[in-house]
Amino acid sequence: MAEYTKAINVKGNLPVLFNNRGVCKYKLEIYSDAIEDYEKALKFDADYVPAYFNKGNCHLAIAEYDDALVAYDKTLELQSNYKKVYVNRSKVYFHLEDYTACINDIEQALSLGVKDRDKRYLEMGNAYFELGKYEEAIQNYTKALEYQSEFYKAIVYRGQCYLRLNKFKEAEVYLNHCIRLNGSSGEGYYYRALCQIYQVNAGKNNAKTEKELKANNKVIQLGCSDLEKSNNLGYKPANEAIDMYCKGQ
Repeated sequence: MAEYTKAINVKGNLPVLFNNRGVCKYKLEIYSDAIEDYEKALKFDADYVPAYFNKGNCHLAIAEYDDALVAYDKTLELQSNYKKVYVNRSKVYFHLEDYTACINDIEQALSLGVKDRDKRYLEMGNAYFELGKYEEAIQNYTKALEYQSEFYKAIVYRGQCYLRLNKFKEAEVYLNHCIRLNGSSGEGYYYRALCQIYQVNAGKNNAKTEKELKANNKVIQLGCSDLEKSNNLGYKPANEAIDMYCKGQ
């Protein structure tokens, strides 16, 4: 960063110098100072694309989503095939809960050949999940897993989709896989517990014999055991679920 400052003192009218110093500040998480440098770059060249993009990244990092959107929109106005902008703007739309726009941007980034396609399909799956379109979400998590077969987040979210669809057996398969991949995370245990408990609650009215009732109680106890594991591993939602489902078990 000091070298860019020296260069600016010699040739202070080059936007690239301010932009690059801004990037250094961004990496040091000095976001407000970085934004100032990007704005200085744009004073010398109002169409300097990297400064708009980098300015958007700073605003995104500090959750100034409306400002980030303005910067990314301007970047694309100047360079419509800038695939990284679509990726980052999709994150802004997700935070703003405009999930359809988020999906559109990810699809555009994928069509332009963006890298890390497993992450992009995960993010698109998450947007569909928030829209309640669980089948579409599953399709995207499946695509993510084609690029990275042991992608933990894609597996756990796919399990959650099946849980939301009341497809408990399918959900349990993926949640078991999550626990095998990362048994030190309470997330897999939490959702597997819900899978077990919801499955019993969904069929409670059909359990009439003593044998069926005992079987249901055993499944609930297994679920509560998973919630205890999840809670012990520090997964915060587990504590509330214990109070809801496991008191008196």
